[in-house]
Amino acid sequence: MPSADEVRRRRRWAWLLLAVFSAAGVVGACGGGTGSPGAGGSTAGGGGAGATAGTGGGAVPALTLLVDQDQSANNTDSTFGPSYSDALFGVDLTVDHVSYETAVVPPAGGSPPLAFAQLARYTALLWYTADATAQLFSSSEETAVERWLGLGHKTLLMFSENLLSDIGSGGTWTAPGDSTFLTEYLGAAGWAADADVDVAGSGAVSLSGRLYTVDGAPGTPLAGMHFEVYRNTPLESTADLVNPGADSVVLATVDADPAGTGSNAPTPIIVAHLVGTSTVVYIGLPVENIDGAPGNTSDQLVHGLLQFAGLAN
Repeated sequence: MPSADEVRRRRRWAWLLLAVFSAAGVVGACGGGTGSPGAGGSTAGGGGAGATAGTGGGAVPALTLLVDQDQSANNTDSTFGPSYSDALFGVDLTVDHVSYETAVVPPAGGSPPLAFAQLARYTALLWYTADATAQLFSSSEETAVERWLGLGHKTLLMFSENLLSDIGSGGTWTAPGDSTFLTEYLGAAGWAADADVDVAGSGAVSLSGRLYTVDGAPGTPLAGMHFEVYRNTPLESTADLVNPGADSVVLATVDADPAGTGSNAPTPIIVAHLVGTSTVVYIGLPVENIDGAPGNTSDQLVHGLLQFAGLAN
């Protein structure tokens, strides 16, 4: 008999497959006679972006770039089908009528990484790394993204549960390390990679591989929502938390004890930071592991963040 986690994994995949087929109708509507942009143009390994369809079949520039850096099998071998993360974000953008194109970030040593010249025409990036643990944000990519944000009126949505552990070496909850991206662009005064929760009778226990609940913050599009993040289903799970500095907005929290006080408190796990007129939103949980019942769904979380970014109604 399959385990409870396996049953949840199968149910999620069944739902996503249904959603993909349903979304195909939405894509057709977006690319039809209304003149609205379509979805899903593709570029792999840093090549030119794919065009979307509009009235009369002409190319319409997409404004959002979906950056696939989940290091799944299909990132290097196109004979493999989309990963769970690929399907989730593609469906959510399509259902919300967000015109987008896709870029696949190659593994280290592969094709050239994303460059500023590729990013300049987009107003938003939705970047996801799933449960990959290393080589999530190269120095050249960081430089390109920082320059892109400097253009102004840009939005970066970074879905990366392991980003802080990968590029935040040396940082603590009250003393940030030397990562320029985390301190200046994410606006972090500190951070906790693989954060701990205080458990009665056990003391500090890592949130990695544990069931935990993320709560939407009041006054945000996630207000009143509660997301159950299941352990290691379908991704290996962890939680990276941010100690927000000035010009930051907390969008969601988890009960945790990143400072080792022996007491849990609502701690930011989704944070937005204003950089001039641009915005960086960091999501430190595996959105893919949100099960839904009895809480809210992963799609509701992504939709709320797209609303916050001004990409969806």
